[in-house]
Amino acid sequence: MASPHHRYKAGERILLGPESVLEVVSGAVALTVLHEDGAEVLLGLLGPGQVLVGHPQETSCLQLYALGTATVWVQPWSKAVLQPGFADRLRDRLRSLEAWAAMQARPSLERRLLGILGLLAGQFGRPASQGVEIEVGITHHQLASAVGATRSTVTRLLGRLRRRGLLIAVRHGRGERYCLPPREGAEDPERCEPALVGRPLIP
Repeated sequence: MASPHHRYKAGERILLGPESVLEVVSGAVALTVLHEDGAEVLLGLLGPGQVLVGHPQETSCLQLYALGTATVWVQPWSKAVLQPGFADRLRDRLRSLEAWAAMQARPSLERRLLGILGLLAGQFGRPASQGVEIEVGITHHQLASAVGATRSTVTRLLGRLRRRGLLIAVRHGRGERYCLPPREGAEDPERCEPALVGRPLIP
């Protein structure tokens, strides 16, 4: 019997049928939309325990691909809706989408970038000596596609945030990861949101 789990390499495209539901088992999956002019916009990342419902291929420009090595579980909608807590998982998914959209709608490019990094810290962060480290590698190009800017502009902004002490870059293998240092004062709207992940559907 074939395993319902599928493993993907970094950058590999993930195909999801319109009547299927995907759940991330490990790693991270990127959701993007491809425009007619070839521009690609990052709509969010899915981490372990998060679900995504398939869309009709002929009416959707949405694409999924593994951000790093990722394992996903795909099941038919008819079975997914019978899993305990499925409605709660869909609610969390909607909240995650709305939070991401709210950050992308901020008028200031710097606030959009900090907001997206804050959401990623809430979703993929772990406590570190310098603050909250985002445990997924995301490139300048991917951040640029999320906030609606060029890669060079985002690179310049990231450098500015680092100089102001609002962001720390941590070397990780051949790349880098980002760490959000603790901020003084009351609750900060730029800081990370709580992780929107419930109990896994996987038995």
